[in-house]
Amino acid sequence: MTTVEAAGITTTRPRVSSFQVGWAMLCRDARVLRKQFPAYVARVLVQPLLLLFTFSYVLPSANVGVGGGGSTFTTVMVPGVIGSTMIFAGITGVTVPLIAEIGYPREIDDRLLAPIPPWGIAVQKIVTGSAQSLLAALMILPVLIFLHAPGQAPALHVSDWPFLICVFVLASILSASLGLVLGTLLDPTKFNILFNVIMMPALMLGCVYFPWAYLGRVPWLQIVVLVNPIVYLSESFRIVLTPTIPHLATPVCVLALVLGDVAAITAGIRCFHRRVRR
Repeated sequence: MTTVEAAGITTTRPRVSSFQVGWAMLCRDARVLRKQFPAYVARVLVQPLLLLFTFSYVLPSANVGVGGGGSTFTTVMVPGVIGSTMIFAGITGVTVPLIAEIGYPREIDDRLLAPIPPWGIAVQKIVTGSAQSLLAALMILPVLIFLHAPGQAPALHVSDWPFLICVFVLASILSASLGLVLGTLLDPTKFNILFNVIMMPALMLGCVYFPWAYLGRVPWLQIVVLVNPIVYLSESFRIVLTPTIPHLATPVCVLALVLGDVAAITAGIRCFHRRVRR
């Protein structure tokens, strides 16, 4: 119990741990997500649904397709769509509410008054964003499997279940951590930069619609895109879901995801601490 004296009145309140406070904040975010679930579904599914409808139904139906070694365009695209959906959901799941909290009237200050260190609040936001990223992946998987033109079903084969689970976890943490970094660095008045300048180019050059190996005809671009985290998400899912399609080496993808998680978490916590202490 903690004793508090104010205006000559002595009161006591129960002592709570940082874990309990963090758990309460997670429950609060889960309740908000439940109330805003239709908006969340629209935010994370509209874009991949349109992409799938266009590239896996309209184009194949019109006899327009790509792929090598007998692979359909749908098979080539599915791993990339999973990766891009997860990173989009994780980033927006952290960045959108964080920008609103940091802006006027500084709702984030209410959380800072709770008995939990600032880094604990940052970690809580990463956990929330990771959960939203995983949820988005679970929602998009049935769509990926069943939405396609006749004869264009994706040929998916899980070659290693433990590795698949590991990729899902690493991808969700990376997406949420990047959301924390962007949410603390972006000016709330310039939020459109996130989509127009960052997300769209990263999506189009993230090996979502083609394997990284196919860029061999453009060597300079094949090297430049390696700075894009979506590339490693797309290629990691290709390794485990479509192993017959050319992809980056497994050690390269795993190392990139692990180092990316560590770097993004570290940068996100530091940027968050610096931003909220202004």
